[in-house]
Amino acid sequence: MIKYTNGLLFDKNLEQVVLIEKQKPEHHKGLWNGVGGKIEADETSLQCMVREFKEEAGYYFDRWKPFCKLTDGINFEIDFYWGIGDVDKCYTAENQAVMPFNISILENIMTVCNIPWLVQMALSHIKGTDWGTYLIYENTETGTFK
Repeated sequence: MIKYTNGLLFDKNLEQVVLIEKQKPEHHKGLWNGVGGKIEADETSLQCMVREFKEEAGYYFDRWKPFCKLTDGINFEIDFYWGIGDVDKCYTAENQAVMPFNISILENIMTVCNIPWLVQMALSHIKGTDWGTYLIYENTETGTFK
């Protein structure tokens, strides 16, 4: 099973979130997503999140909080994190554009399909209106979640 991380960095007013315009995999090309990547064999999920954010967004941030795990139970597992930091310090550090977006317009931009509801789930976690960390299974054949 391949394991990944994905982080959503919010500004202190919870009005903006940092996203990255994906270039790979091909089915995500041109779509905006949280910043993250593949967990290497010698690192923890959190270490990967810190490393990937620094590499891709140019900003060292180490106060990530987990809020969701998405998996199909066989092929992939993604640990989702949220953080509150200085979104203006983020920039395009590699070959994928990185920038903060106003949360109110996320439904109007081309994001990976789960980003709008993951942003809302993270905000719920931040505001203390949820009851814990979520585990969500995706059926990769039908694209449905449970």
